[in-house]
Amino acid sequence: MIVDSLKDRDVVVGTTGMLSRELFEYRVAKGHGHEKDFLTVGSMGHASAIALGIAQFRPKRQVLVMLLIPALLDCNYSCMSDFTTCMFR
Repeated sequence: MIVDSLKDRDVVVGTTGMLSRELFEYRVAKGHGHEKDFLTVGSMGHASAIALGIAQFRPKRQVLVMLLIPALLDCNYSCMSDFTTCMFR
């Protein structure tokens, strides 16, 4: 999973719905904390804007946005080859 390759200072913003729930459960199963995750349950389309704000406020941190395909239509930023992620540096 992508989150396994992240550094300790990296932040993950998950979009609404199943993706955020799966990320939460994955962290629980691995024994990870949730302090680096921002799960936007119930706010479809806002994850990329939230991640951009975090990246601007914390410029030394890498922020990963995990989006579902409909949310990508709202992502006007540098999307990586994996169609479900946008990275802010």
